[in-house]
Formats: sequence, C-alpha cells, structure tokens
Amino acid sequence: MRYFDNHFLFSETYIKEYIKQENRKKTEANDDIESAFKQIKEWNDGYVSGDYSNEHWFGYIDSVLDVLKFPGRQIVGNTRVLYANTISESERPVAVCHFVEKEEYITSTRKGKYYAYDALRAAKGHGVSWAMLTNGYQWRIYNTKNVSPYENYLEIDIEESIKNNTKADDAFKLFHLFFNVHTYYTKDGELEIEKIKDLSDAKAETIE
Repeated sequence: MRYFDNHFLFSETYIKEYIKQENRKKTEANDDIESAFKQIKEWNDGYVSGDYSNEHWFGYIDSVLDVLKFPGRQIVGNTRVLYANTISESERPVAVCHFVEKEEYITSTRKGKYYAYDALRAAKGHGVSWAMLTNGYQWRIYNTKNVSPYENYLEIDIEESIKNNTKADDAFKLFHLFFNVHTYYTKDGELEIEKIKDLSDAKAETIE
C-alpha cells in the first residue's frame, strides 16, 4: 500500500529513483531511518493509548519534530518556526510547521479552516520558502515559490505507515528525507531541500 501522495510538488521520476536507491541499501545504512521509525511509533502509541493519552496532541507533534532533529523551534500560535541549528541572533529559520488538531482535516479549504493557506502565510511571514502542515497523522509540505503553492504538495500518511508496518516503508523513507532537519542544512549558500527541488525539476524537464 502506498501511503504518500506527491501532488505535483516533486518529479515522480525523482521520487521513484530515491525510493529505489534507499531500498537497495543494506540494513545498517538505513539505521537512522529505522531508529526514527521506531521512536515515532513509540511516541504515537504513547499519545494515542498510552501514558500520554491525556496530554495535548501537539505534544506528540513536537515529539516527532524532536525525532527529526530540529534543535530550535519558536512557537507562534499553532505554528512552529523551525531552525536547523540552535536559535541565535544570527540564525535564520529554514521552514515552518503549522499544527492543527488531530480531528481536523488538513485538506480543509473552508473559511477559517483553510490550513494550507495558514501554513503558507506563516512561511511567507517568517521569510522561508518551505511550509509543513500536519494534524500529527498526515504531514504535508508546500513551497511558497511553486507556481500553484496551495495545490501542489507532498503528503505522507505517517499514521498508516507506522500502523501497518514493522519497519520503514517507502512512505516513511520519503518522510525522513523531506521532513528531517538534515535536508534543511545550508551548503554553498543553499538549503539541501532547494538542491533536491532543482534536481527534481531538472528530471521533470528532461524525462517527464
């Protein structure tokens, strides 16, 4: 079962090649991914039916961001402004993550509940190009520079991924790539995710 939807944000060719490459790796090469899968599964169990089931759901989402190694987060309402390093005067944010309650649909476009709009507005307000949106179950990523920023996204259904697998599946491997802090490190003046997007766009132009 495929628990992700690449809705025109990245090249399908790039997505397929990345999954194929990851699946060819030996088990020990995927230790970081498998460790993250195990930790998120444990946090999910704890917040859904375990010791943390009476705690606010946003605590679970923050725990997932901890697993993804984001060391600095600024809380602005329901939005987390994400930093790739510890927050300092010289450190600039790299993305935002907009939280909604677990019973809400991140697909909603109703007045007052157009969550993609809220996420992208937060990204623009903090001067970043990448916006994550999640209810803890489904996670989406948007790009403010995209030609159709509200309609084009990558969505990963983490709930189904961890519930129906004992180790990281294709969806989780994509989740670990696009939502992990390492993809938001700056190298040669550009975020790693921007380089991925450029590579993806190039493949789309030449192949698709």
